[in-house]
Amino acid sequence: MARFDRLARIYDLLPIPTQPDTVRQTLANLDGPGLDLGGGTGRFTGSLHAERSPRVLADRSRGMLARARRAERSVAPILADGVDLPLADASVGAVTVTEAFHHFAPDQEAIVAEIARVLRPEGGFAV
Repeated sequence: MARFDRLARIYDLLPIPTQPDTVRQTLANLDGPGLDLGGGTGRFTGSLHAERSPRVLADRSRGMLARARRAERSVAPILADGVDLPLADASVGAVTVTEAFHHFAPDQEAIVAEIARVLRPEGGFAV
């Protein structure tokens, strides 16, 4: 994670390859707060989950989360690797992973199980 900590200060300068409108349409019918897993500095999280409150950003890079806190984005940043999320069972209506899923490769099965645990039964998962 040290490399992401070092990149945090330039991360916000990079273009966002994901189309927010496409993802918003995917999430339009989901209810409840949103979680953006691997959300980095939160530059996309705030707009993505704009209709959901609270919006939670989880990342395993302290540098990325520090930047999210300094930017005062409308998200609640938490340090989490995705395998052991500090959230209650069935507590979120939507989980998104906008650009980070490939970074979860060694732990994908455990992370998908953890996403299933925190998602409400009628919730959705968008990658």
